[in-house]
Amino acid sequence: MTIPHSNAWTTPIHKVINDLKKSHGLEWIRTSMSYHRFTNLREMFMGDLSRKLTKDVISTEFQNETCNCKPGNKKDGQCRFDDRCRNKLAIYCIKCINSGKEYVGATQQNVKERTYQHFTDVMRLLYGKRKSDSYARHFANEFQNFASPSPFRLNGDIQRNSIEISILWQGNPISTVKTFGTRHCSLCNRERLEILKRSRESPEKLINSCNEIYGACRHKPRFHMYHNSPSTDDSQGG
Repeated sequence: MTIPHSNAWTTPIHKVINDLKKSHGLEWIRTSMSYHRFTNLREMFMGDLSRKLTKDVISTEFQNETCNCKPGNKKDGQCRFDDRCRNKLAIYCIKCINSGKEYVGATQQNVKERTYQHFTDVMRLLYGKRKSDSYARHFANEFQNFASPSPFRLNGDIQRNSIEISILWQGNPISTVKTFGTRHCSLCNRERLEILKRSRESPEKLINSCNEIYGACRHKPRFHMYHNSPSTDDSQGG
């Protein structure tokens, strides 16, 4: 049973419940206090209004774009991202084919650009000895035998052919971007959820470090370029 907070109670509700337990011999009942605030009527109206205003509204800045992968970058003529390489606001998983380990990441930009940044981080760690994230450390160790002969090939074919990429989740631009930079960031929280899920199911296969669970939000809010898609009623009425 959950009882919302109310100023109408002259006596604290927990004291009333304890007195009733004693008077009726119900000592076996265990009670606990929950500091939960229920949504008030104003917030319900504002939430409903926000949903209606953003219905059929599209953010052109974060729209999915068609695959533009070069033929040489594809695998067996197919996009390595299942034709979702230019999807944005996504949670992705990169699996190392050699070790079977997985890395979970989040990106505000499209997934392909973020993947190429990972490739560059591995190169910097191998050749420049710069510190980087858990992804770069793992794959730098995997590719250390390839560091000398051909850095350009390592930054391309070797890394691409050593991983499998999948998109786990994609956020709604309108609702996701407005949470950026806060502790309620939808993208960060979803990334943490996927990392924690894998850390419990198979921790030995997880590449991510603890810093990527407890770190602050690194996403930057941006202004939307809106486009309103007319409904069928509007088109018929015109």
